[in-house]
Amino acid sequence: AQMDAAVAALDAAEREEEEAAAATTAATTSTRRACWPWAGRGGRRVGAGPLATPITTTTTTTTPAPPPRSPTALVVEGSALAVLLEPPHAPRLLRLALAAQAVIFCRASPLQKAQVARALRKAAVGVTLAIGDGANDVGMIQAAGVGVGIAGNEGIQAVMAADFALAQFRYLADLLLVHGHWSYRRIALVIW
Repeated sequence: AQMDAAVAALDAAEREEEEAAAATTAATTSTRRACWPWAGRGGRRVGAGPLATPITTTTTTTTPAPPPRSPTALVVEGSALAVLLEPPHAPRLLRLALAAQAVIFCRASPLQKAQVARALRKAAVGVTLAIGDGANDVGMIQAAGVGVGIAGNEGIQAVMAADFALAQFRYLADLLLVHGHWSYRRIALVIW
């Protein structure tokens, strides 16, 4: 019943966001010359014929609305997660998870962790990141878009399966904010 009420509130927020996005449009006009004064043969000036008239192009762009984010957190325990990952409930769980600011799945089995990471990777617009420190997190790390393994007391299985390895959890901020920023910048310059 609480899940149905949360989904109904999410639907109402999405409708409001869609209406606001439909009302937000911006029109831009650009003018360019079809023929420049020095474009004549041999550097001669071109007369003021029909080619020298400005061409006006109007384009209308709509700014897409960001997905609605409610100021809530979703906490799901492993026993409830087993029921919510079944087909009738899975799409609603994913909608709630993507709309919340924070999502916590606790006391979940390794298979459930991998299922959640795989489902979020398929449904999410961005990149999914999974962080683990033991052998029970290997499936989740491999199912996510980016896996981070933390070397710790539980062994190095997560580190061996991960894309990035960290010695301590506190180094995650540097990985994301410094190295991630520079990596994004390098890729953007190569594509540009």
